[in-house]
Amino acid sequence: NLVVATRGEPSNGGFLMLTPGLGEYEEYEAIRARQIESVKDLPHPKFNFQDGWGHNFVDSKDQWEAIKKNGTGWKFWGGHVDQGLLYHWVKHVQREVSLVIGERIQNWSTDSNGRHYMQQQLIAPLDELPEP
Repeated sequence: NLVVATRGEPSNGGFLMLTPGLGEYEEYEAIRARQIESVKDLPHPKFNFQDGWGHNFVDSKDQWEAIKKNGTGWKFWGGHVDQGLLYHWVKHVQREVSLVIGERIQNWSTDSNGRHYMQQQLIAPLDELPEP
């Protein structure tokens, strides 16, 4: 899975690559259905910007990163629609993703104990390529 951050958002719904797997569409739809049900009594846009799609950044002592800012809530452009759901899907459900954040690439994975961690962060990896 590959997600590209923008200046103010951790994901761009217009550019991403996902690795499909058996049963994952149904799991994705279940997340969407749970979120819709849990916020049906909230005012427009019917979204809980603290708990988002099922991950509370403050409770988990976590944050999202974009090129120019970071955050601990789902109040980024598109956080309550596709950009937020896709970010949640790859980072907090599948837990296997490469995040492109400006000149950085973060590779996230899960260890044998189920702990989510950053395997590596590459800084300006294209600068190391030889001249053509």
